[in-house]
Amino acid sequence: EKLFRYMDIEPRFVVPSQSTFALTAEGAREKIDEKTIGVVCIMGNHYGGQYDPVWEVDEMLTALNKEKGYEIGIHVDAASGGFVAPFQPNLPPWDFRLPNVLSISASGHKFGESVCGTGWVVWRQRQDLS
Repeated sequence: EKLFRYMDIEPRFVVPSQSTFALTAEGAREKIDEKTIGVVCIMGNHYGGQYDPVWEVDEMLTALNKEKGYEIGIHVDAASGGFVAPFQPNLPPWDFRLPNVLSISASGHKFGESVCGTGWVVWRQRQDLS
């Protein structure tokens, strides 16, 4: 929420599914228009560790970007799940294997054994920084 306040961005929150406690691709699609700058998916939410279906959001965005001429990407907030998901063998792709994932963040203070407030962001390409 700090990003929205500091950068004067209007957030559009997707209400999570009551059955999965994660967003759905359809729910995200309903919030997207020509002013959308990106979709954030969470890998390991604060409440129960559930993963948003990044692979389904990626599929939806691929079709929508093609249909509308958009260039909307995904940021994966892997603050907690980023330390666990890479070691889950049956998990669908959620990272840079998906074409619309542009950046991934992780919180070092949660499982990376670093001081509180430490985090990392990795971008797919240098050009995505601008």
